[in-house]
Order: sequence, then C-alpha cells, then structure tokens
Amino acid sequence: MAARHSRRLALYYGPDDARTHSLARRAASDFDADMVRALERAGITVLHGHFRVDALAAAVPDPTRYWIWFREPVERTISHYHFVSKGGADHRLTRAIARDGLSLEGFAALPRIARFQSTYAAPFALAEFGFVGVSELFAPLAATLGLPAAAGGRGNANPAKPMIDRATRRALVPLLADDLALYSEALELAMRRTAEGRRRRWLPWR
Repeated sequence: MAARHSRRLALYYGPDDARTHSLARRAASDFDADMVRALERAGITVLHGHFRVDALAAAVPDPTRYWIWFREPVERTISHYHFVSKGGADHRLTRAIARDGLSLEGFAALPRIARFQSTYAAPFALAEFGFVGVSELFAPLAATLGLPAAAGGRGNANPAKPMIDRATRRALVPLLADDLALYSEALELAMRRTAEGRRRRWLPWR
C-alpha cells in the first residue's frame, strides 16, 4: 500500500520534522484550505501523520475522508510517559518529570494527556469517519487486506520501557475514562467493519 500511494502521500510530523512534506511545513493550527489545495495541485491525495482532526475540519468538512487510529489508552499513556521522560517531544513535561518528579499518575491526570485521543478525534462522531482502526487489531486488518503477516507489526517492542504493575494500571483507569470509553467504541466499530468487509469481500471502510 505504501509503495502504491507514495507519490500521492504527504507526511506530517510537525513543521520542523524532516519527514514532513514541504507544502505542510507549518503548525497544525495553521492548516487551511489554501494548504489543502496546494497539496492537491501537487498530486497529493493523502495527508498522513500526527495532527488533530479539527485542524482540517474547516477545510475538509466531510468526515468520511478521514482515517483515524487508536491505541489502548492505558498502554498508550505509559508509552507516552516513558517517551517524554527520555526527552521526547515535549521538553516542558520532560523537565517536570526530571525536576519535579511528576509521576505516571500525575502525568495521566493532566487534562491534555487524560483526553489525548478524544481531543484528536473531535469534532466528528466515530461512526462518521471513513475508517476507524485500533493498533491492537492491525494484524487481522492486514489479513483482511491480503497483506503479508509481517505487515501486522509487532506491537510495542521497546525493551527499554519498564513493565508497569497492575495496581498502577488500575490507578490510571479512572483518569483516562473518556479515552477508554472512546477506545471501546472504536474497537467495536473496527471489529464490526472488518467482519463486514470479510463477509462482503470489500475493504473495512465506508
């Protein structure tokens, strides 16, 4: 799939990331219809990366044109905390962990962390999205699409990330309630669409 779409695919991982397409080198908050038209004139049909849906909602108001992926929120938050603690991306939070001893639970309680995936998915209802995926179902989706088994990935195989005990995970659950509810809905929707795709021999999106 990547090879088939490579010339029509633009990546976005922030304005300063080398992988970001030259026409999209701006803050996601500055996305607009002019940028979308410039990408389309360049032959780009897919913009893939890390940005909130509402960054493009005004320029591309049709929710069926959006594909969105989710990850189990407790594990996602643990991975995010580990990434930030090692100096990744948000240096203010890195300093808070290193200098102030911000705990995993304190990190998860921050509003922008607690509702991280919910914020990214707004403003559309999940059922309106053209495609809803969850990373834990990537392998069965790859099988539905007829891709090699290796395309399903290996999950989070970072050996440096510590194993978090069950009591700590339990403490994270009420803090991540909104994202857990959203993930549960996304999981059910992804399973239903994948099963429907298998029955009708079509791809599991609208």
